[in-house]
Amino acid sequence: MSETILRVENLRKIFPVKASAFSNKKLMLKAVDGVSFELKKGETLGLVGESGCGKTTVGRTLLRLYEADGGRVYLDPEDMDTVGIGLLDKKYLALQDELVELLKTRPKGYKSRERALNREIKEIKGKADAKARDKDFLVMDRETLKKSRQRVQMVFQDPWASLNPRMLVKDIISEGVREFGMMKGEEVDRLVSDLLQKVGLPKAAADRYPHEFSGGQRQRICIARALAVNPEVIVCDEPVSALDVSIQAQVLNLLIELQEEFGLTYIFIAHDLSVVQYISDRVAVMYLGKMVEMAESVELYESPRHPYTRSLLDSVPVADPELDSELVPLEGDVPSPVNPPSGCYFHPRCKYKTEICMREAPELKEHEPGRLYACHNPLK
Repeated sequence: MSETILRVENLRKIFPVKASAFSNKKLMLKAVDGVSFELKKGETLGLVGESGCGKTTVGRTLLRLYEADGGRVYLDPEDMDTVGIGLLDKKYLALQDELVELLKTRPKGYKSRERALNREIKEIKGKADAKARDKDFLVMDRETLKKSRQRVQMVFQDPWASLNPRMLVKDIISEGVREFGMMKGEEVDRLVSDLLQKVGLPKAAADRYPHEFSGGQRQRICIARALAVNPEVIVCDEPVSALDVSIQAQVLNLLIELQEEFGLTYIFIAHDLSVVQYISDRVAVMYLGKMVEMAESVELYESPRHPYTRSLLDSVPVADPELDSELVPLEGDVPSPVNPPSGCYFHPRCKYKTEICMREAPELKEHEPGRLYACHNPLK
């Protein structure tokens, strides 16, 4: 698994929100704030964190279901030189940070500075985008993007909402095949039958509507739809969270079998740490839009380095009353993403914080081979 199939660099997504129902003032909510990672061919990368930490937004922004406000998503990044693009992106990000701070403070006469910043941001971003257009999923033209979408597909969280209730199952599964012009006529019907069989559904399911199936069966239909266009990468956005525990195991085993058969690469988003441990090769932990730790699955679960990761793992119930484990309870509530704390975002809830944590945000770095974490006082 040495070949990098997908590289994400400084991905950002900012949502403008109203300060209150009766105010015209807009605040900037950083849902995803500088997330970076690489995805190796054939692996499963688990993405975990509390509800609202931005993990689903990462998955949706990768596929341009949300338009990103910054960053790069390279397909086959080893085929291009990204250094020059990266330098332009750093300048662009610095200007964007300045704009966010300007809109927060709103000093006297800020409007003229806001216009100047917007012009400069647009110019620099235009130069960088022109260099990255062939490989960057976020700035591809319409034709290139359509071809690339065939390589990256998604399985959504809610099988009840992600299937069109007016379409037959065979039309749902074959829609992408017809759109990309891959097959026609009887070939499509054979493909649908084969895919239904691979996901554990009878061929007769092709002529039924989604409402005639259970939640687990619907999720299998969603998986078959994603597989239909022969993707290389599948983003699984909490694909088992809406299912019963027994059905969860069936769907997870199905995903593993399909990965082995088709050589698939997964980004597996979930908040259930036991599920992520079962299916993932590597795990990345997110907090308030930032990635705070990433490591091989076994290493992260056995010896986490970030206090937030330790607290997440301690929150998982263990069915053994005789097991003596030290809990690290979280203090306080999750800070507002509209007005996050200075320094490390986690410091208001961390028992290991020091003065530098309140002043300076730690950078996500590789401190050990294959282990990245953003912490001034890592656990040992």
